[in-house]
Amino acid sequence: MLERLSNWFLGGKSTADTPLIGTAQQWTAEELELMLWNEQHRSAGHMELPGRSGVFHSTLLGVDIQENQLLLDMPFPSPPIDLLLPPAVCKISFFKHQQLLQMHVRVEQHLVYQGKPALLVHIEERIFHCDRRANKRVDFARNAWPLMRMQIPMTEQLRASVLNLSSGGALLNIFGKHDEITTPKTLINAKLQLGDDCCIDVTCILKTVRYYRRPCQHTQFRVQFLSMSERDKRKLDLFIAHQQDLTLNAPYPANLEYTG
Repeated sequence: MLERLSNWFLGGKSTADTPLIGTAQQWTAEELELMLWNEQHRSAGHMELPGRSGVFHSTLLGVDIQENQLLLDMPFPSPPIDLLLPPAVCKISFFKHQQLLQMHVRVEQHLVYQGKPALLVHIEERIFHCDRRANKRVDFARNAWPLMRMQIPMTEQLRASVLNLSSGGALLNIFGKHDEITTPKTLINAKLQLGDDCCIDVTCILKTVRYYRRPCQHTQFRVQFLSMSERDKRKLDLFIAHQQDLTLNAPYPANLEYTG
């Protein structure tokens, strides 16, 4: 097994005579591309441990698709060691652009790789997601995040920064820990600030909530827009179109109204 993993470390791939089949299901080309990209870039996956809030990070050191095994760096920030003793089960996710591979894994062995402690885990289940949204989204620089005020049922109003935005939804960020105040599928009334004098009202449904400890405590919300007035929809479309037009150098107009 370790010899086969070492071939992956060196960039080797399975030969045409080797079936790309694990114990559970066949690996798709998209899954293989995502995992190889993360292995080559030594990307850190998001690890969730039972009974622990927040997300830990673990670098992908190697992949064995025949045995459905991963070699991982020890998670950080360091969790209690008893949570990682065999046969502990946890979830780890790896990303590539708009693709996400979530895996439920079982810890098989603690070992040393290149002088550092590592984990050998067995993949119990894989769930692949690909964001094929029809609406193109725009990203914002840190000092240019629009503001969204969210009214969560039974809680106070929250002020969130908009990390990216499309006509169909947004990714929001709030500093601090807020993952326990609501759950996915919650309906939210929100006000989205697009300019100094432009604010639109929108009803959203909460799709995901994720809390991060590092580099500072923050919570991210992914919301889908359900309804807004036709007037506000035109304002939003105009704002997104302006952000997408990289050739415009003029400052964004404060008043988002059609003149024609």
